Amino acid sequence: MMTTLFVITLLIVLSGLMWTNLGWLVSWSLTFMVFLGGMCDMIVGLVNWLFKKVRML
Repeated sequence: MMTTLFVITLLIVLSGLMWTNLGWLVSWSLTFMVFLGGMCDMIVGLVNWLFKKVRML
């Protein structure tokens, strides 16, 4: 619940900042960071899955 509230607040703040160039920079870097985090999670999950498969053999 807190995370959704935090995300909504963040979105409101970001939409307010969008009018400035700094806002664009911050929002893009945040999006990029979130994207990278998701990619890292996926890679870690894949590696764990492969490791389990290999151990089963």
